Amino acid sequence: MVATPKKDADRLPVSVDIVLLTIKDGVLHAALTPRVGEYLHGELALVASTVHINEDNHLGETVERTLRDRGGLSDIYVEQLYTWGDATRDPRGWSISIAYLGLVPVHKLAKAEKQFEFMPVDKLPTLPFDHNKIISTAVWRVRGKGGYSTIPARLLPKEFTMSQMREAYEAVLGRKLDAQSFRRKVMALELVKSTGKKKSLIEEGIDRPTEIFKLRNPAAETFDRML
Repeated sequence: MVATPKKDADRLPVSVDIVLLTIKDGVLHAALTPRVGEYLHGELALVASTVHINEDNHLGETVERTLRDRGGLSDIYVEQLYTWGDATRDPRGWSISIAYLGLVPVHKLAKAEKQFEFMPVDKLPTLPFDHNKIISTAVWRVRGKGGYSTIPARLLPKEFTMSQMREAYEAVLGRKLDAQSFRRKVMALELVKSTGKKKSLIEEGIDRPTEIFKLRNPAAETFDRML
């Protein structure tokens, strides 16, 4: 028996919504972008796209295409966050969204800054659909992982100082950390390795050379709770 193709009216709209988090001025920000569709055109929202069923072979390709086309982004840390779907999240009717969390060093987003507006995650305006809830879930996820993984370091360039790493963890966790304790724990867990390079850093008016590190494991490493 040959299955009857579904009418367009029977097909649920499926989209990917991507929460891009970055650090600006020591604070965790979400990168928002004006909507390009006819509905709510120009309103700030998450980076998003519907699944192109004739182009995307899987959701990963939808995410890659969306990041490339909407922000010229590639080679960033992305993980699937959650799936939302019901008849009320979009006033136009039933819809499904597969949400993703992306962590991006601000220098990468700066290349496409005209496409983005950065908002502190704790001071967001009211966004369309359920995008505030999606961002809150992403922040909850990254803060929950912050104490036992190298996830916060994905907000840094590939090479960084220990102070920059600590500040990234502080921005993610939303609290100050003791600098010496942080360094001891990071070194004890062998999370980073020295690049052999040093950077000039001015502290209290004194020019101090400081060591530059990179992550020992390029994947998102997890371990017993660090902080």
